[in-house]
Amino acid sequence: MHALFLDDPRTERIVGEPKADHVQQLRNLERSGFARIKTFDFPHKRAALVMLLRERFFGERLWSPAGGLPASPETGSQPAP
Repeated sequence: MHALFLDDPRTERIVGEPKADHVQQLRNLERSGFARIKTFDFPHKRAALVMLLRERFFGERLWSPAGGLPASPETGSQPAP
């Protein structure tokens, strides 16, 4: 996601349409900052519309795996709170 936003600064949002019953994928997307907008039907599947806004991604520092804490350059681990 970070690469998509950096590739073109005009990118305002990333959208996806995973299967609506794929619980693990939807959970991972939600943990990554995606919002679930609605559920709808394609001819071949029931899908969930998910979206991640650039403003949220950078505003909440979602590219950092520990919710905004930068990794230590020596160890690659997160500093203690």
